[in-house]
Amino acid sequence: MIPAFLLPLEGHLFIETSKKLLNKIFDITNEKDKDIIEITNSIDINSKVELVETIITDINQEIKIHHLEPNKSLEMVLLQTSHILDKIHNNIVELKKGIEYHKTLWFHSFRSTNYSIIIEELKENKIILDTRMNDLIKIIQLFKTIKSI
Repeated sequence: MIPAFLLPLEGHLFIETSKKLLNKIFDITNEKDKDIIEITNSIDINSKVELVETIITDINQEIKIHHLEPNKSLEMVLLQTSHILDKIHNNIVELKKGIEYHKTLWFHSFRSTNYSIIIEELKENKIILDTRMNDLIKIIQLFKTIKSI
């Protein structure tokens, strides 16, 4: 449920959340560090994030073209998707810091890494992203059905 203090911003909330989401997606998918790319590719985050980006772009275009007003459930699922993408983005930032720090240690190639906890959290957040994406797809289908009635 959308918090009461956000109710006056309902339509605006959808647009702002979409913009924030697309910015986070851009940051995640344009990572250049080869170690980060290797880790994110191994758990298939980039392709999932790109798919979420496409879905959000498509629904935004459809809303603009048909002059539709997003309903509360669509805004809520978008907000929830945004939250998990924020967590994934933060995981990647933490992971990058951990890798950079590890590379500064003496004999770093012989030492074990200490960022495995972050990788596990990233994997868990990817599972949550899968669920949120499925919810997003279902809500969009429901939204289209309701608006066509």
